[in-house]
Amino acid sequence: IEPHKSPLMLDVATGTGRVPLAMLDNPIFQGRVIGIDLSRKMLKQASKKLKSHTDRAPLIWGPAENLPFPDDVFDVVTCLESLEFMSNPERALQEITRVLRPGGVLLISNRINTPWMPGRLWSETELCDLLYEYGIDEMQTEPWQMDYQKLWGRKAGHTEPTGAIPLGELLYCPRCPDYPLIERDGEWFCTECKAWTRTAEDGVIELQPLYTENH
Repeated sequence: IEPHKSPLMLDVATGTGRVPLAMLDNPIFQGRVIGIDLSRKMLKQASKKLKSHTDRAPLIWGPAENLPFPDDVFDVVTCLESLEFMSNPERALQEITRVLRPGGVLLISNRINTPWMPGRLWSETELCDLLYEYGIDEMQTEPWQMDYQKLWGRKAGHTEPTGAIPLGELLYCPRCPDYPLIERDGEWFCTECKAWTRTAEDGVIELQPLYTENH
């Protein structure tokens, strides 16, 4: 991502927050890393690790298959050791590439060494072909651990870096993707469908589920 020192990053299926923590431990990095995961228990652990970085590393409870962000916004999107466990890996991949801006950097992992996941894995060629269909080019792969490849790519085209804008400028309603969520006193509201949610005591924004009763 050089020479940009303050990118806007998204870590999909962030788990216990290892990617945000690694970035924030790098003194050169001045950006913001948003972590999203479907496992609330994982996010509870991540919130403990990142409790002193809640502004630069906000955490969201939600699925990768329906990311609550507008198109073409993130400078960097990562997703490691996770796609093969998702309910709809191809849909998640569509969402991951949708929110990456043209010219932005993609880093994902591809599981290549497991006999017990038939039908849930891609070969290197299949994955590259799929990513190309979703607008990713300049792809490179490299071995990673025993069971994975890392795949780097860049979204075709070019836009200026988004930079580390606040979460409140880019968090949208999962039900109404054209409408942002409005934050007031730790609670988030959709002006269209009137759904709402809150930021939990551990700092996690709980978009899973949204509430619809009067509030």
